[in-house]
This record gives sequence, structure tokens and C-alpha cells, in this order.
Amino acid sequence: MAADNQTKSIAVKKPNKGFFYWGLGMFLVALLGFWPSYFSPVIHATFNSPVSLIHWHASFTFLWLLLLVIQPLLIHQKQIAYHQILGTLGVIIAIAVIYTGFMLQAQFMHHYFSLNELVHAVKVPFFRLVTLLIFTVCFLLSMLIKDRSWHKRLVFLASFAILEAAFARVFLNYMDVLELPGLLGALTHIGIMVYFVLWDRIELGRFHVVTLWGSIIITLLIFGTAPIAETQWWFEMAKKIAALTT
Repeated sequence: MAADNQTKSIAVKKPNKGFFYWGLGMFLVALLGFWPSYFSPVIHATFNSPVSLIHWHASFTFLWLLLLVIQPLLIHQKQIAYHQILGTLGVIIAIAVIYTGFMLQAQFMHHYFSLNELVHAVKVPFFRLVTLLIFTVCFLLSMLIKDRSWHKRLVFLASFAILEAAFARVFLNYMDVLELPGLLGALTHIGIMVYFVLWDRIELGRFHVVTLWGSIIITLLIFGTAPIAETQWWFEMAKKIAALTT
């Protein structure tokens, strides 16, 4: 019986510490990806953007990623009260990420429509809004489902989605990949989810339904919705979204 309890204790603590490393890795990837095109210009007062919400969205997104580092540590240290306080703050931050993310895309769409650059006004924002939708759905499910093992995995699946832009920036800023960095970012996103599923399988000794099926559904959603970006329906919808900023 004592051996069983010890095994259960290890099984609980080890994944939580593992989630800390996942959170830290995600934070560093975002910092690395956006350093040349955002953080360095901001520090040197040379950053310029046609949209006004970009600093707010960046701030809320990095606060969210910082929570992914702190929260697993609090659970590992059994600081549940602090974890719950930051969890409440996390809900507010997530809502801010969603709102500023949507309005940021609307501002970019309006800007590029004014320049008649339809690829950046219509097609590129579609895929960014899909990742924001994935974040939103996973976040809402993490709030509604009480199972703790589901909660944290849904939070990380949500966060992988909003890191897709950072993955694309790594290819663009460090590898000079000027063609299809968004596609490479999406493929990296999927690859990270595959690794997450395998890591979780090793840690738990079985596949967790959230990491396995969540990753499959997200992958199908990313590729399954891609043709919509080419439709007239989305073109008209994009104009309506862009008009929200006028």
C-alpha cells in the first residue's frame, strides 16, 4: 500500500514539473521569435506599426505565457491558494488576449484593404483567426470541465495555437524563409502537438484523451478550414471584420 501511494505521488508530481518546462519553453520560443521584429525595436524606440493594439496584445499574450511557467510551479509546491488567485487573473488575461487578438487582426485587415493587399487583408488573417478560435475554444473548455488533468492539457493546447505566429517568426527572422513562413509555423505547431502527445504518453503510461484527440481535432481544423480562406464568403466576411475598426 505504501509503495502504491509513493507511485501515485511520483505520478502526480512529475507531470506537473514537466508542464513547467513546457511553459518555460513556450515563453522562450515566443521571446526568441519576436525579439528581432518586436522586442528589440521596442527597446531601441524604432518600432513602428500601422495598428494601435499591438502593444496591448503582446503584453497580454506574454503575461499568459508567463502564467504557464508560474502555475505548474505553484501546483508542484502545493501552493494551491496562490494558484487559484492567479487562475482568476488568468481568466481575465485570456479574455484580453482573445479580444485584443481579434481586434488586432481587424485593424491589420483594414490597413491592408486600404493598400489593396488582399493576401494580407483576407487570407493571412483567416489562419490567424483560426488559431485564435482554437485558443478560445480550448480555454473555454478548460474552464467548464472540472477534471484537473483535462484543465491543464486544454490550457496548453490553447497556448500552442497562439504560439503559431512565434513559430512563423523564427523561420522568418532567423532562417530568412520569406515564402510560406505561416505554413511552416502551422506545421511546427502540429509537430509540437505530436511531441506533446508522445511526452504525455511516456509520463502517464497511456494516451490522455485530451492530448491525443485534442491534437487530432485541432490538426483537422487547421487543414480542414484552409479552403475557406479562398472563398467569396470569407472575402465578404473579411470586409465586415475590417469595417469594425472604422
